[in-house]
Amino acid sequence: SHGLRGGYLNWGITGKDWDAFVSSSGTAERYHQDTYSARPVQDGGLLGEDRLDLSHYLELAGNIHFGDWLAISGRVSDFKRRYTMQDVSGITWAGERKSPINYIKATLTKTIGPSHFSLTGYAQDIRYEITDVDLSRRQENRIYAGELLWDRRLFKRGLLTTGVSFRKNDVTGAFVRGGFLPDFLKPENKIFLPEVEQADYDTRLSSVFMQYRHTLQDWSWWVGGRYDDHSQYDSTLSYSLGANWAFKKRWRMKAAYGTAYRSPYSSQIFGGSSFDPEAISTLNLQLAWNPAPQKLFTLTGFYSRLRDHIQEDPYGGLSFPSSQKILGLEFSAKTPLCRNLKLEGNITALKSSGEDDQYRAFKYAFVSPDGTKEIFYDTWKEPFDSGASLIGNLALSYTIGEKTHLTLDGQKTSSIRYTYAKDTASGRYSQPFLLNLTFRKENLLWKQSSLMFRWKNLLDRDYTVTGFYGPVKGEGASFLVEWSLRF
Repeated sequence: SHGLRGGYLNWGITGKDWDAFVSSSGTAERYHQDTYSARPVQDGGLLGEDRLDLSHYLELAGNIHFGDWLAISGRVSDFKRRYTMQDVSGITWAGERKSPINYIKATLTKTIGPSHFSLTGYAQDIRYEITDVDLSRRQENRIYAGELLWDRRLFKRGLLTTGVSFRKNDVTGAFVRGGFLPDFLKPENKIFLPEVEQADYDTRLSSVFMQYRHTLQDWSWWVGGRYDDHSQYDSTLSYSLGANWAFKKRWRMKAAYGTAYRSPYSSQIFGGSSFDPEAISTLNLQLAWNPAPQKLFTLTGFYSRLRDHIQEDPYGGLSFPSSQKILGLEFSAKTPLCRNLKLEGNITALKSSGEDDQYRAFKYAFVSPDGTKEIFYDTWKEPFDSGASLIGNLALSYTIGEKTHLTLDGQKTSSIRYTYAKDTASGRYSQPFLLNLTFRKENLLWKQSSLMFRWKNLLDRDYTVTGFYGPVKGEGASFLVEWSLRF
């Protein structure tokens, strides 16, 4: 369904002192909502309907090893995703995103006594191109990185890992800001086009890091830290620590705490001023019971705090920094019900709190007779997005024969509040229980072959999901057939 077709071929070979592996794949598909109402016409404006072409994803990747001292890997790809977008007024239009990622990586390793060294070099080229109707913007990232690692066994049961790294990112055509696209797509607007502002910049990141792990009888614990010195935003210090305790034969308890930082938006970097990058701190506690090889039950609680959190809105760009807190509890289970029937699933409860997001967007400028320029802004708040409070997954797997399997799985989330258009359009997403069916047959026609049927949204339920400019229709019933052969 959806015009989906594709294939892949993987090939490996081993020589006397070397081995190599190559993987190739190609896929084409059509977006599930494939018609749109706004397209350019000869006399100007955006009228009429049209249908999307197929998306395609092509990739060739491989690696080669020479003994245990040199590894080289690489990838070339051509990705083009075509989709439709919709705003709250019902206007739909075509979008296209190209994102080919190409890279080459080489690693040298050497063991000297109890120490192990590795030196890695990396070069990557990413070429983004986003098209909305007939308005395109292109961005290219050239990334060069190097890393030196040293690890050493200590005290018989300990492992110390330290390292330094450097990364340089050259960006051409980074998207900084632009107008609100749906306003320009209205049928009565035949003249004005949105202005897109782009910028070139480069960043450098130097890092030093360390981690120590130690095992002692039923305990294992670790502690680590990383210092990042960035050329464009404030330096950061992240750290992690944790412990794993097997206090009984089938019981285990794990605790972990850590911090992390997210890369900033281009418009933040282009501002040129020092700022605090977005940060998250998470405390995690898990209790696991493994009474038999095929049985596992876990109960996990976690608490996360986000600082200097930035949201993106199509009207206002980036919000002012805010903070959020997320408290969660998840129960997961996997157990056989009888000889050929297995049940597994999880349910997660979430409670989120935070500040409303504040936005400020340019409205217009007034120049007085004396030449004084006064800029007026539009300001508003968007309610805090708390997300779903419950998320559940359930799967029932039946082994019909030694090589034949049937799986019925489903997902359900609680309703989620949404707001668009400066909080003037609001509602709730209510995702129904989505049921999927998978049939797999091994050794069909030839040994080491596999045939799979996958039927998603089996009941063809209607629902909406989050879009950038407004709610969009979720994917309906779809069907996939895949056959593979190992030789």
